[in-house]
Amino acid sequence: GKGGLSRADFRWAVQTWHDTVGPGVATGKTRDDFAERDARSNAQPLRRTADVYDMFLGTDRIRADRRPDGSLNIVNGRHRLLIARELGIKSLPGQLS
Repeated sequence: GKGGLSRADFRWAVQTWHDTVGPGVATGKTRDDFAERDARSNAQPLRRTADVYDMFLGTDRIRADRRPDGSLNIVNGRHRLLIARELGIKSLPGQLS
């Protein structure tokens, strides 16, 4: 995958967004809150909640463009969307342009 991420890494990130980071953001947690959590738990690379925050809300977020026919063209995030579908996760944050 992109940036050396494996399918298992993407699966972990999508599940972690759904179970931990997304709900935390909904209650007002920031990237710094997740970075502090990672430091306390000595989280390893590719298993940090702050990185998941960045993956979904940072510059590498899921992005789509609307085609003239109204359908969507996924510009970034295909792996995450595919895994979310497999996991039965119905929504993820992204940017539509």
